[in-house]
Amino acid sequence: MNNKRKNDVNVEEITIGKIDQHGLAEFRALRLESLKTVPEAFGSSYEDEYTFPEETWKSRIPNMLFAHYRESLIGMIGFLVRSRRKTSHVADVFSFYVSEKYQGNGVGKKLIEEVINAISRNSDVRKISLSVSSEMEAAIHLYSKFGFQVSGKLVNELNINGKFYDEFIMEKLLW
Repeated sequence: MNNKRKNDVNVEEITIGKIDQHGLAEFRALRLESLKTVPEAFGSSYEDEYTFPEETWKSRIPNMLFAHYRESLIGMIGFLVRSRRKTSHVADVFSFYVSEKYQGNGVGKKLIEEVINAISRNSDVRKISLSVSSEMEAAIHLYSKFGFQVSGKLVNELNINGKFYDEFIMEKLLW
């Protein structure tokens, strides 16, 4: 993420919510943009996801929240409560991205706030977990502001064109 403002945004005009299948093409475009722009921030790659069939994109929509600004999707964040009995108290956050030209305007903050609120509505969830590239200092700082703490490090977790990246595991306890 970049702290430099690229586009002044009236934060009051940003809404966070779901999309239906009519927003599928815009979701796909935003996701592919994220994979091209900051490949070190995601475990998946542009090359892998570009070939996904429409059904794969449709299946992802229920687990995503989107930032809307003036009829455009400008950010996204995914979350999923684990379904296995022993880990059903944990929710995972993933695919967090704000379009480059909207970074530094509070969009990411609104997405994080809303995903924490959405997860917190499930009274069984005790912990939120995520992973973040150790080089994504702005993202780490933002997560820390919301009470996430580094609980582990995955060394050489991603290999992008021969360069290896470490990832931090960050967690937030809810109760």
